[in-house]
Amino acid sequence: MLKQTNFRNILQLENKKIGLVIDDNNAAGFLEYIADFDIKIQAVYIDSHSEALNRLKRKELFAIVGPSPNLLGELPPEVVSSGLYFTPTELKYSFPIGKNEALRKMIDHRLSIYKSTPNSIYYQLITDYKKAVFEQYHWVLPIWVQFSIYGFITLFSVASLFIAMLRQQVKTRTRELKDRDTYLHKAMEVGEMGTWEMSLENRKTYWSDEVYSFTGINKEKEYLTAEYIKSIIHPDDLEDVVDFFEKFDQKDTIEKECRIINKLDQTIYVRLVGQLIKNEHQIPVKSIGIIQMITNQKLHEQELIKAKETAEKNEKLKSAFLANMSREIRTPLNSIIGFSNLIASNEVEEDRKQDFMNIIIKQNETLLTIINDIIDISKIETNSLEIVKKRTEVKPLLKNIYDQHKEDCPASIDFKLDIQLDYYDCIINTDQTRLEQILNNFISNALNIRLKVLLH
Repeated sequence: MLKQTNFRNILQLENKKIGLVIDDNNAAGFLEYIADFDIKIQAVYIDSHSEALNRLKRKELFAIVGPSPNLLGELPPEVVSSGLYFTPTELKYSFPIGKNEALRKMIDHRLSIYKSTPNSIYYQLITDYKKAVFEQYHWVLPIWVQFSIYGFITLFSVASLFIAMLRQQVKTRTRELKDRDTYLHKAMEVGEMGTWEMSLENRKTYWSDEVYSFTGINKEKEYLTAEYIKSIIHPDDLEDVVDFFEKFDQKDTIEKECRIINKLDQTIYVRLVGQLIKNEHQIPVKSIGIIQMITNQKLHEQELIKAKETAEKNEKLKSAFLANMSREIRTPLNSIIGFSNLIASNEVEEDRKQDFMNIIIKQNETLLTIINDIIDISKIETNSLEIVKKRTEVKPLLKNIYDQHKEDCPASIDFKLDIQLDYYDCIINTDQTRLEQILNNFISNALNIRLKVLLH
């Protein structure tokens, strides 16, 4: 091209007249090269390179396509090379193994200098070639398109980041809700409770799975009818429950206890707690709430009531026993004190004193027995009464008890001992003291009762 032409890159060839020598391989390579850039030129075909140079000097052409300038000989002063090489070639050197080592090093050294020296023709050609490629891509897209792409990429990045954050928040919130639902079901399971819902229009009742589980009722449908619920209510509670449900839509809050009988004939105590749900016209449409199994609580309450009744009964028996013991204690004490005073006085004959002393000894034994009974009652109440078992002969035991009561038995009572067992048949393993005490109490009570009957 002419020297005064300010040629910067290949895009300047658009719609320019370019001289192409017929049958020149360089012309074919040039057309293939600019086709990749989608550049349109006005091709002017010329017979020879010399004619092409002449027409270029006459400014009939913008540029001509040819081989390297050194192959054309000396160029006219007004014609210069564009520096655009569209068919770069590789130059390779080969050497025999182990030979021309110095020459190879010299070539490598020279090439490294060319590559690193900005003033070298090699460096300039490589730089211009790369620059042409870069500027071609730089100028293909308009500025507004570039800004649009940048804006789209930015918007897409922000939207992607927002969506990712939103998904993470939704995932976290979903996991939290799932955990809360799991904890709620666990808490309801531990608390033996579940949810219920009943439509006031058709009286269909819906139970959660927990209610079916702790009541033992089979889940045959998604809902329970009023007739089915009546069939599982305890007969003693049915009338009260039916009356309650007929009037419960008149209350804002619901609370009722009743008994349910499942197919295993088990009685389940339940407590219903809930509230009414009204529509926009303030008309009740349904009720919702929880059902809690209170069987253990009710059984515990019944046990407490029985324990209270037993304690009250025992307290009455204890009071009666202490009142009776009070009378029993005063009787021997009065005898002991009275006869002791008589013996101490000089008004009683000597032979009578011995009788009084025997009476005092007998009353002492009676008083000691009463005191031992009181102590045993206290031990029984504190669960500290000890039973010591050992081999006990029944015959001597019964004989001793008979001898103790024979003298006190009135003549009107037929009191005798009749043992028809051999010695070896009358040995048992028991607490001899407690057994003797029990038999003595039985006989004493029997004699007292019989004596009272005879007196009346």
